[in-house]
Amino acid sequence: SYKDKVIYQKQLGTQSLDDFQRYYATVEAKTGKVIQLEDLDFSINEMDAAISNNYAIIQSRVSDDEFYWNKDVKSVYLINLNDGKRQKIIESEYPNSKCESISPTEKFVIWYDMRDNQYHILDLKTKEARCISLPITEPLRRTQRGEADKMSTSGLPYGIAMWKADDKSVIVYDRTDLWEIDPLASSQPKNATNSKGKENN
Repeated sequence: SYKDKVIYQKQLGTQSLDDFQRYYATVEAKTGKVIQLEDLDFSINEMDAAISNNYAIIQSRVSDDEFYWNKDVKSVYLINLNDGKRQKIIESEYPNSKCESISPTEKFVIWYDMRDNQYHILDLKTKEARCISLPITEPLRRTQRGEADKMSTSGLPYGIAMWKADDKSVIVYDRTDLWEIDPLASSQPKNATNSKGKENN
């Protein structure tokens, strides 16, 4: 059926692998307590910064190839590796977010919301979520190609470059330059490369 989550040809190729599916879990060294992080419905985010000392970002299993037909809902959660508790970060029809990651000192979760084409932050201390990139006038996303571009006006973000010490700010890309953004939104984003990239491109 065209509403299958995975097209039939791919199902045939992965059917045998599903019988031996492996899932990530954590084990408490002292008590032996096991916390399963993945299952049939959720997997760990593929971003390098999606796992830290105390947290991991997991997301619902949806097919990039079939999202338009199936109207899948993508859910992203932050899971506490110490007790297994989950906190929902974002949920909407797919595709809805990219670049979900945890800041180096675990103060924030950051993601790019493809509905408004902006970066958002979840403050893990206050549990407050906020948009942090709205004042940036340059596009932070690239244009998709192929059939998906006809179905969605949202493009993929250029991405996150790095965090500064103690999570004081995060550096993100536009097409030609870098922007330094305050995760607390107490100051305006600053063009870290003084627009030199745009001037010389």
